[in-house]
Amino acid sequence: MQIITFYVIPKWFVGFSIIMEILFGIVSAAVSAFGYKIYKISNEKNIKLFSIGFLCISISYLLRAIINLFIVSQISGEIRKFSLDNLQATALIGVYLYMALFIAGLITIFYANIRVNKKESYFLMLGLGLLSVFTYLSHIAAFHLTAVFILLFINYHYAKDYLKNKNHRTLLVFIAFILLLFSHIVTLTAQIQLQEYIISHFLELAAYFLILLSLIRAAKIKIFRKIP
Repeated sequence: MQIITFYVIPKWFVGFSIIMEILFGIVSAAVSAFGYKIYKISNEKNIKLFSIGFLCISISYLLRAIINLFIVSQISGEIRKFSLDNLQATALIGVYLYMALFIAGLITIFYANIRVNKKESYFLMLGLGLLSVFTYLSHIAAFHLTAVFILLFINYHYAKDYLKNKNHRTLLVFIAFILLLFSHIVTLTAQIQLQEYIISHFLELAAYFLILLSLIRAAKIKIFRKIP
């Protein structure tokens, strides 16, 4: 049976990693909340989908933190190597849910940014994305490669939008998704180099804070325009 590595990280970083995952969940939840706030003001459907996408991502990170807490309670030693094949059934289901929710969140964000109104297009993208999570060969690699693929399209949209409108908030979001793209590229080799694993965490954190900052600014502008 093929063993699929989840993480290889030193003991000292385990607790910090879980704290970072919880922080990712909180910040992405704040992004979702501000997105929904803007949606209530503007009634724009794409903003609502953007908010739902980040809600999925938030739940996925919090679920991942819970899974890692469970794994840590089961494993001892200085270097903790988490393998999907060694997890109990409950943790294994949790890992798949984490990956499925994260991919679903990214696809929802991508769908929110394209001018396609047919629901079939969304479900096609969602189905293809989720299918990759459950492929036999290298589940984790397939997950990150799928995330990279979707993020490339998201970045293309924001780059094109920024070049067209020169909006600074769009630039912030574009930079944020560039950081997310690099974090997933880096994570593909994070099981080999600890430094890359740590860098990927900070890239993700910076990305979510930039998106949150952009939404806070957008919310202030929308509220200001609402005031007579």
